[in-house]
Amino acid sequence: MKTYEIIPLKVGEQEPRDKSGATYLQNAGTLKVSPIIAFLVVGNGHTILVDTGCGGEQWSVEKHNFKLHLPPEMEILSAIRAAGVDPGGIDFLVNTHLHHDHCFNDRLFPGKKIYVQKDEIAYAINPHPFQYYYYETAHVGMTPPWIEVMNRFEIVDGDVDLLEGLKLIKFKGHTPGSQGMLVETTGGRYLIAGDVISDFENWEGKGIWKHIPVSIHVNVDDCYRDFDIIEKLDCKVLPGHDQRVFEHKVYPPKS
Repeated sequence: MKTYEIIPLKVGEQEPRDKSGATYLQNAGTLKVSPIIAFLVVGNGHTILVDTGCGGEQWSVEKHNFKLHLPPEMEILSAIRAAGVDPGGIDFLVNTHLHHDHCFNDRLFPGKKIYVQKDEIAYAINPHPFQYYYYETAHVGMTPPWIEVMNRFEIVDGDVDLLEGLKLIKFKGHTPGSQGMLVETTGGRYLIAGDVISDFENWEGKGIWKHIPVSIHVNVDDCYRDFDIIEKLDCKVLPGHDQRVFEHKVYPPKS
């Protein structure tokens, strides 16, 4: 089996917010800094970018009423170059889902295919009202960032083998068309989980709870079905918004 390395990129950082926004009905009153994370998957002559981050500091305040820290070194093209990768050499993109903080900068990679789940596109067009702003829909007078790149979408439906050692896994709890990338490495399997697992605590649990659903979800039952799917994958998990991801510069960690 061919193997790859995973490089996490911090491409923004939200101001401290209540952690219950990541862990459903848990940790109210505890503040959490949420990084915006993209991932490079590198190996066997291939470089894949999973997610592309969100807009800038002014955009975050004006459009979404939160403060975003985004210095020049965290801008996605700069972060990719700092990892030793030429952005023009990326083979293709994967969007774990179409919330604005995961696909906003797809436009910066012209000509690259973007893998998206069929069900995610359908839901992004007309989501539940509480997710209007996450998708930046026309319902709230906005234009979704993915509209201008949809001609480059490679639409998939369900689990898909991309390359030997790389597989897309379909999920439904966070959004109906979320997907993770399962990556074979020399240290075992890793799942780049998107926001199906936003925080390590979603997966690791707390107290009597083996797992804790993300707070932003469409169906809590589907969140638990997603947990069941991940358990069967026998993998390590890399969440979508947890600072602990940056305890290592690369996965699997170098000895």
